[in-house]
Amino acid sequence: MASLTVTPSPDAAEDALLAHARRVHDSLGRCCWLVASADHRLAALAELGRMEVLAWEGQPVSDRLTDVAHATHRLARPDSATGVFTQPVPAPPPRRRRCPDTVRAAGYALLTGVGVGLSQSLTARLLGRRRG
Repeated sequence: MASLTVTPSPDAAEDALLAHARRVHDSLGRCCWLVASADHRLAALAELGRMEVLAWEGQPVSDRLTDVAHATHRLARPDSATGVFTQPVPAPPPRRRRCPDTVRAAGYALLTGVGVGLSQSLTARLLGRRRG
């Protein structure tokens, strides 16, 4: 998957992700979104289909985001030294309807893009941009 390069700004990653989600929605129709973020701006995805939120146990999540989400799933945090979860991860609640495989694949692609974009942005900030 190709990463999305954005001009650094406070909401650049969210703007790029929402624009990409709208393009996916326009080509596939109503979608299912899995949001691994606590940012209120991603609540706009609810206009494009079913949305569920993943968050760490104890992580503050925007009320606006949880209000529009169909479900919020809390995950146990892994122990930072061992990488082992300190408490059992709860089983997700039973699903009423299952997303089509193409929609699920698009959601995974979007999440992968979020991870790549955030990693790229963080790396650029930590290491500084090198001018060639």
